[in-house]
Amino acid sequence: MESKKGKKTLYFHIGKFKTGSTSIQNFLYLNREVLESRGVCYPDISGSQVKRFINGRSLFRFLSNGNMNKAKKLIQKAVKEANAQSCSNILISNECFSRRAVMQNPDFSFDNLSAENIGNLFSAFDLEVKVVIYIRPFVEYVVSFWNTEILKSATGLGLEEYIDLYHYEDELDQIYEYGRVFGNENIILRPFEREQLKNSDLMEDFLDCLGLELDDDFEIPDNTNESFDRSTLELLGMVNALKLDKYFRRKLYAGVIARRDRSQPKPIETLSDELIDGLSNKYRETERAVARDFLNREFLFMSTYPKCYGRERSSYCGLSSTQVQELLMDVARLAKAMYPALAEEGGGHFVRRMLKHLNKRRLLKAGGRNG
Repeated sequence: MESKKGKKTLYFHIGKFKTGSTSIQNFLYLNREVLESRGVCYPDISGSQVKRFINGRSLFRFLSNGNMNKAKKLIQKAVKEANAQSCSNILISNECFSRRAVMQNPDFSFDNLSAENIGNLFSAFDLEVKVVIYIRPFVEYVVSFWNTEILKSATGLGLEEYIDLYHYEDELDQIYEYGRVFGNENIILRPFEREQLKNSDLMEDFLDCLGLELDDDFEIPDNTNESFDRSTLELLGMVNALKLDKYFRRKLYAGVIARRDRSQPKPIETLSDELIDGLSNKYRETERAVARDFLNREFLFMSTYPKCYGRERSSYCGLSSTQVQELLMDVARLAKAMYPALAEEGGGHFVRRMLKHLNKRRLLKAGGRNG
């Protein structure tokens, strides 16, 4: 944690997504006073009361909008807060700086959020920058990301189609971009894999990036993420694809979730071993290059295969006719209740849109399940 020539060290944590970033940020915000006593300032610069724990939130917004002056003022505020706390280290966190977040949102300019532009911002201050990046095996990562984007109404794609369109190369390339700007030696790359986390604990591993030890002074926040089965998520994706207003969509979500079968397999368990093999091998050489260049070893992950691989499990047969009909009935019922003008039609307009989408995505396979 000691920086050169008395400079402050800025730890810039950029995720990536689906590597426990929210848990880390909650942990950091909850333990701000403990961190301060250890020489690390987690500045209160989020600009949000709802997500105050993500302190890089406003920095991301200002940079994405090209407002470099406001971004500089945020860093000035962070440095001032660190000085007031007599801290030699500053920590800023926001996984939205990961390239995937930039590429999926047309409102943000990638040029403004490039590693080079961020480097230009930080260079205006006398800071030694360390970039902290966690990375997860691709199959687990992309399935988890699809899950999240479904629940955030960000995609209506089925799982295999989503995987096929995902450009994981961008995620790996971004590590090199930050390396070119800040130097490979200043990239703290950590595989998000239990076997490789310090004592198999994410918070302990993250503190290790800062040169700190986890002890009884730190409080561990609750982590209660709910997971859903593949069919429930596919149904929610169908709702997303209809592009309905938020209220209507939430009502349909509630019906789908209330009917879910908790015994059904999770999304990753529905992928065939053949598909997992292909996805795991697709980026193996690039991952090895990343490991050599940033970890000085030949492997990035202990295993790129999820735990379900090689185990006997039922193949996924798509949505059943019953599941689809129940959703269609919800659409018709809500359309009648919310839009009286459609009462006689029975919400048929929305039902037809749903059927058209169903046929297009082929979520209900021809001759598929009836139950």
